[in-house]
Formats: sequence, structure tokens, C-alpha cells
Amino acid sequence: MTRERQASGDRSIASYSLVDLFAKALPQFTRLFLAHVRCTLGVSGLHQLYEMIETTDFSREVLQRVSRQLSVVRVPACGWSDLGTPARLQAFLNYTDGIRAVAAARAAQRASAVA
Repeated sequence: MTRERQASGDRSIASYSLVDLFAKALPQFTRLFLAHVRCTLGVSGLHQLYEMIETTDFSREVLQRVSRQLSVVRVPACGWSDLGTPARLQAFLNYTDGIRAVAAARAAQRASAVA
């Protein structure tokens, strides 16, 4: 799990990723999604996955179960992605794959320019 701790006197600060919170509150749900991401079954696999899982109230089923790990922090504008449908999740995965591909191509160009 992604978890960072920083000791500050007698106080301890822990930060968890959203995936960590889902894993703690809904472990079966998280295992299904992570298995899909690892297998990259595409859009048809996403549709099958969404048919297998029950509708979940994020506030009640996740946030209320992990409320002791939550805090509110003001952040600069950073955007939001609603991944509530197979199509939205697939679009997000395609987008992030594209970002990784561009970053890898740029790194390769920089490496070849240095060599």
C-alpha cells in the first residue's frame, strides 16, 4: 500500500492514496478493478466488470468507513475525473497511457541527444 508517515514530535501524520482507502473499505471491489487494470481487458472487459459489481455509494461505503484516515486540505486547481461508467474509465486509461507514451518518447529523445 502507498502510505507515507512523518513523525512530528509525538504526532504522526499518515497519508493514504484513494486506492488504499478503497482497498480498506471495499477489498473485493478493489481486487476486481486492480485485476482488470493488470490484465488490460479493454472496453468489453470493463463492461463485464461493471456488470459484476454492485452500485456503491462512495460517501457511505468508502468515506464513512475510513473517516479516521481523512482530512481536508486546500489544494490548487487540479481537475477531477468521474470514472463512474466503463466508457469514462476506458477514456481515462487511454489518456494516461498516452501521457506515459509521450513521456517515454521525450525521455528517449533526450537520451539520444545526450549520447
